[in-house]
Amino acid sequence: MATVSRLSRFESFVKAALARDDHKELRLLVTGKTGEGKSTLVNGLLGKHVAVEGAGTERCTTEVAEHKAMLHGVPVTVYDSPGLQDSTENEDKYLADMKKKCQNLSLVLYCTKMTNNRLKEEDKRAIVKLTAEFGQNFWKYAVLVLTFANREEVGRRDERDKDTGSEPDDDDTESWNVLTKKRFEGRVKIWKDSFHKFFIDEVGVRKDIVERILVVPVGDSRKSRDNPDPYRLPDRDDWFSEFWKACSFRVREINLFWEISKHRFISSQATQDDALTDLVSEMIAMAAENEEFLKIINIEESPVQDSTLQLSDGHEVDETYSQKLRDNLKKIDREKWVKEQEEINKREKGKIEREAEAIRRERARVQQLETIYSAHSG
Repeated sequence: MATVSRLSRFESFVKAALARDDHKELRLLVTGKTGEGKSTLVNGLLGKHVAVEGAGTERCTTEVAEHKAMLHGVPVTVYDSPGLQDSTENEDKYLADMKKKCQNLSLVLYCTKMTNNRLKEEDKRAIVKLTAEFGQNFWKYAVLVLTFANREEVGRRDERDKDTGSEPDDDDTESWNVLTKKRFEGRVKIWKDSFHKFFIDEVGVRKDIVERILVVPVGDSRKSRDNPDPYRLPDRDDWFSEFWKACSFRVREINLFWEISKHRFISSQATQDDALTDLVSEMIAMAAENEEFLKIINIEESPVQDSTLQLSDGHEVDETYSQKLRDNLKKIDREKWVKEQEEINKREKGKIEREAEAIRRERARVQQLETIYSAHSG
């Protein structure tokens, strides 16, 4: 549990952040590889259907889509990036468009399906590519979002679960709720641990940056026959509210996140002062009970970013970059150089082939004229 002094400092910080009014808009970038539920999340965040969903739809564009909405009086812009690692070889175009359009970002939401069970190779390559393009500070603004979490089959035990022995009877609903909650929480923790380990050991991002990256499960917000309670997950009644509250720990615009989500957990009859007190109390409780938030508080510097992310800013490799990350960046640079040379060779080959074809046609034309001339002369 967090010490009283840490929680007291955190309480003062939260109150100060809520009193800020220097930021008037939330700007979120939703990214990740193709087919991981980015568009579904965008529609869920904005509460309306603005992005086309479904397998293969993310491959249709090389441009970042910009969606705007007013959520409870707060202007929100969500940038929906094309899917990375989509086998089209357009990734450099995607990244260039992200750099061009995505300015003053409040938060980066990296999406991957919770039902994947683990970080796939395509995810790993996409993460390394994003780090190479935008630097390790990119991840200071990030949350790993586990999409389609309400499709996770916690009713079936697998190798990730620690429970042993017989399962409850089918009609023992209470025991099943306890068991599925335990399984779900365990699987989220496995995601978090493996994700952080990959970032530190394989990408080489600084540990203090990685420890702040929250891992948050979200569901499909569309109600359907198979999803009658779309905002409920095995360990929480309202993933949307929990998502917004978790994100508020990553940005300086806590006041805007508060405006968006307060109606979900604060009584409509509460006064403004009472509502503010309730919000601070809830955030303190989250920080005191949740291991991820506890880690954030253990870091002495502010857990919230004091500026917005500028993707157009060039990043410089400095002494804070680990050798592993430097090696990864060099590898990406080599691969980029090889790809550029292949493109140059391809263009040159095409040019030579076109010139050869033009010469062949000209020779054929001359030969045809000579044949016609000979026929007339004879």
